[in-house]
Amino acid sequence: MKLLFARLIKITWSVIVVEQFKYTILLVEDDVSILKLLEFIFKKEYNVILAENGQIAYEKVQERKPDLIISDIMMPVLTGIEFKEKLDNDSNTSVIPFVFLSAIDDSNTKEKIIKLKGNHIIKPVKPSDLRDKVKSILVD
Repeated sequence: MKLLFARLIKITWSVIVVEQFKYTILLVEDDVSILKLLEFIFKKEYNVILAENGQIAYEKVQERKPDLIISDIMMPVLTGIEFKEKLDNDSNTSVIPFVFLSAIDDSNTKEKIIKLKGNHIIKPVKPSDLRDKVKSILVD
């Protein structure tokens, strides 16, 4: 009687999961319905962090530095202008691109935004225009 020996060859499969790189955007807006709308506009293409005022946003920036911030101006606790000024006082956060998204369009506010080197988009804005602006900022 012949004995047949089989050799077991161990086959291992390596699966490499590559997560597509996504930029992170911090959205700051005290109107929850607008905040959720902004989240909907950006969540497919970007990692999104939400904050309902400038103080919460500042705390979130300390936890995880975003690639871009989009913020309303008029908010309780810490306004968008105050939030941007606070970021500008820290060399680690002063370089984060910043977009003011607001219905405010007076010359005094425009001067402050220019001084703070922020971008300004006036509400209402078409989602496609907002997405295009964000892409142009992140790609540059």
